[in-house]
Amino acid sequence: MVKIFVGNLSEDTTAEQLRGLFSPYGTISECDVLKKYGFVHMDDKAEADEAIRRLHHHQLNGQTINVEMSRGKTKNSTKLHVGNISSSCTNQELRSKFEEYGPVVECDIVKDYAFVHMERVEDAMEAINGLDNTAFQGCNSKSSCSLASKESTVHSRMAGSACSLCLQVMAKLTSLEKSVKEIKALLLAQKQPEQDDVLDGLEVFLPHSRKLESMEELNEFERVLQGEECKRRLVQILATMEGGENVGKICRAIMRALMTNGLMSQFSARGQKGKLAFKDRLLCDVILRAVRKSLNGACKDSDIMYEIAGVLRNAPNHPGGTNYHKLGCSRKRKAEVVIKEMPDSD
Repeated sequence: MVKIFVGNLSEDTTAEQLRGLFSPYGTISECDVLKKYGFVHMDDKAEADEAIRRLHHHQLNGQTINVEMSRGKTKNSTKLHVGNISSSCTNQELRSKFEEYGPVVECDIVKDYAFVHMERVEDAMEAINGLDNTAFQGCNSKSSCSLASKESTVHSRMAGSACSLCLQVMAKLTSLEKSVKEIKALLLAQKQPEQDDVLDGLEVFLPHSRKLESMEELNEFERVLQGEECKRRLVQILATMEGGENVGKICRAIMRALMTNGLMSQFSARGQKGKLAFKDRLLCDVILRAVRKSLNGACKDSDIMYEIAGVLRNAPNHPGGTNYHKLGCSRKRKAEVVIKEMPDSD
């Protein structure tokens, strides 16, 4: 059985008249008229195609009717109400306009308003933004486009209320999400120990209870970290350090609490320029885990490694770094040159 949609019917059209119009083209199994449109069910597909071809734009009771194959709404389609439609606008013209925004499942014109069913809700929202309050097909006043409420088949006011309610709910959810984040931050701040306590806990792990200064101390430290429980406890301690609210500040605080600039000067992130590759060290994995935990997972490993690379790159130029003494001498020599070049003030 084939279902045919007949739109733009006059108020006087009856089911018997519609059946009589389609009967010459084949067997009619069912015929219904609903307000300004109707549906005709024919047994044979070829007969239905012929009826559509012959009767589309046919004059019936003073109205030019639209005849097309009914496509049927998908279960999750989004129904839009389109108001103030021009009397000259056809189903196909209206469908084509909405198809600029996405697939259209069904398009029904009912006198001066219509219902358009779109496949995806995001396309429907774009269509509303693009077409609401715009002129179309020579209509002197502007057409309206809004979500159709489930309870309403005619009034755009109810459809607009449904759309407004959706927006209000979304705004409330956004506000609630923000409040939850603020509460979590307050609870986390209350749980965090004092910085002195954190450093005291860190000294328990470090050889000689101070920053790592040499490769021997680093190797010894990483042997201790082979145990998963020991590694987990260190990650917990490092994650509670006061380092700031962004990846860079947290990385710098953790790395400078663990290693001297002299030791960090021997590394680069991936072993560039003849240096050792820090990314292959067990300590690097611990730092990655600690930073992720400190930020509640709101960062990527690639971002953390970028900041680690920056700390290692700058370590030689800071106190204790391999270049720090040279830089100090260079600055001193430059200062002496400037003093010698100053002319006498006679």
